[in-house]
Amino acid sequence: MLTCMTFLAVTLVLGMLTWNGTVTLVTTAGSMLSTYAMFYMRGVLLRVAMIGVAALWMFNALAYDSWWQMAANLLNGGAAAYGAWRSAKAMAASSV
Repeated sequence: MLTCMTFLAVTLVLGMLTWNGTVTLVTTAGSMLSTYAMFYMRGVLLRVAMIGVAALWMFNALAYDSWWQMAANLLNGGAAAYGAWRSAKAMAASSV
């Protein structure tokens, strides 16, 4: 827990030091969500959180008109959605 809290604190401090308005708020939230998810979530919940992270970072890509980041976020979100679907399918099959 201490390690996760340390990473979250560092992310928050860096967000404050590089503050640039709403874009910083959204990307900092995305970074904090991904950090928490990697430490504490597994399976479908982890993948759904990663879809949320991709959506939050898409805001940054749109704000800066970064086509390559938009493509990367779409690929990342798509992979997370596919992983969530496969995990949910595997969980459903194992509970039958």
